[in-house]
Amino acid sequence: MEIAPQKSSVINFSSQASSVGFHVPFCGINIPWVSSVRFLGIQFDETISFRSHIDQIKRKTLRKLNVIKALASPRWGENASNLLKICNACILQSLEYGAHAIAMTNKAGFSSLQTIHNQVIRFFFGLPRWTPIPILHKISREINITLRFYKRFLSFSIKQFSAKDFSAVSSSVSEVNTVVSNYIFSRLPCGAKLFNYSNLVNLDVNKIIPTRLPVSWEDFSNFSIRTQEFDFQQRSVVLDVIKHQFTEFRSSLPSDMIILATDVSKSANATAIAAVNFSTKVIFKGSIHNINSVFTGEGLALVLAISKFICEFQDYLILIDSKSNLSALLNIDFHYPKITLFLA
Repeated sequence: MEIAPQKSSVINFSSQASSVGFHVPFCGINIPWVSSVRFLGIQFDETISFRSHIDQIKRKTLRKLNVIKALASPRWGENASNLLKICNACILQSLEYGAHAIAMTNKAGFSSLQTIHNQVIRFFFGLPRWTPIPILHKISREINITLRFYKRFLSFSIKQFSAKDFSAVSSSVSEVNTVVSNYIFSRLPCGAKLFNYSNLVNLDVNKIIPTRLPVSWEDFSNFSIRTQEFDFQQRSVVLDVIKHQFTEFRSSLPSDMIILATDVSKSANATAIAAVNFSTKVIFKGSIHNINSVFTGEGLALVLAISKFICEFQDYLILIDSKSNLSALLNIDFHYPKITLFLA
């Protein structure tokens, strides 16, 4: 790895008084001391309060909001639901970026971000400034910034603790917990907080389902994924032709093979998942929160079919209409969604 001294800086994150200002030479160049540094889009300061980063987010968000206001013309503008989708894509994603690090901020930081979020919702739905915050979130079906951050960094933490072979977060957190005080513990990032909270409720983080990525699916002779090898898997074919091709394919299967199928249906209130056994005509149904995507629902429907129907020493054919889930399994990677890692 090559390090450019011209682009390097030194910052002191210690709360203890130290002689800042001594020379730090590297490749014949003295690295300058700074009070804040930007790394991967996040502004870190000496106090680790992320105040400068939050101020920067606020300025960017207000500029984006002014642009979105132009789309809300009373004559030709978009409706509230579409504007809220634009807001989620352009504004809320930037607010939530780096949540696993920014979660170390104080209540004042969350409050300033929540003020911007409330301002956005009021504008899109045309609500007055005196509208109570709970009613504001009830009408828009939005959750507050604090819960959004908790969801993000807990998801990050659980993923890191489940991937011990791929991440050094869990081991580093365990080492840090043995030396920090209770006062400093409240300022630690989400990984350490999760470890601390788990001790309070007698939850062993070591029992979190581990992530095990297969080296290659070719090593599994009794398991295969087919996405486009069969004739009836071509989208360009007419529906009646697909039915005929599938009937021929089904007749060529062994008589003792069991055919399963899964499907998902998402509405404004919930996401329904189902698994069907065509041999016994048994159907299992379930529902998940509508905050989950169709991709997650398809994966959980596949989990439902495997957990309810699959038995040892039996041949199965599982039909699923989510090619994205199968493609993700074929090209599995640690950074893929949690449902893909769980299926793998």
